[in-house]
Amino acid sequence: MVNTIKILFLSIFIFSSCCEETSISFERSDYNGDELNLNGYYYSPDIASNTSSTYFFYNNGILLHGFDTSSIDTMVLNQRFRDPEFTKHFYDDNSLTNWGLFEINDKDLKFEKWEPRECSHPVRREGEILNNESFVITKVIDDFTNRSETINDTFFFVHSIQNQIVQICGLINYT
Repeated sequence: MVNTIKILFLSIFIFSSCCEETSISFERSDYNGDELNLNGYYYSPDIASNTSSTYFFYNNGILLHGFDTSSIDTMVLNQRFRDPEFTKHFYDDNSLTNWGLFEINDKDLKFEKWEPRECSHPVRREGEILNNESFVITKVIDDFTNRSETINDTFFFVHSIQNQIVQICGLINYT
C-alpha cells in the first residue's frame, strides 16, 4: 500500500513537471496585408466525418481556432459562431487554448496556437496561401513532442460580417 502511494505521488510530480508553460515562438505584429480576408473565417470541411475545422484571422496578428465542429454546412457554422453559449469559451480569460499568432511572408502562411491537451502547448502549422479566399496547410510541427506531420488540409473563406467572435476579439489585447 505504501509503495502504491509513493508511485502515485511520484507520477503526479513527474506529470506536473512536464506541464511547464511554454510560449508561442512568434512575435505578434499587426497584419495589414490583403493575402487573407478578415471579415469572416476559413474552414476545411471533412465530408467523410461531416466535420470542419475553422480559423479566424485578425488584423492584430491573432488567430483563433474555432474548434472542429460537427458540421460542414456553413449556415450551421455561422449560427454556432453567433451563439453566445457556443462562443463563450473562446474569450475565457483563463484559457489560451486555441488562440495563437500568425505570420505571412509572400504566399507562405505560418501560425502557432496552443493545443488543448493535458499539457497545453503551442503547435505550429505551415502552408501556402492560394488566394485571399483559400489556403492549404501542409505541415504540423509540435516541438514539445518532437513530432512533425505532413498533411494536406485546404481551407476556404466564409464571409460573416456580423460574427460575434470577430467583434469580441477586436478588443483583445495580446502581448
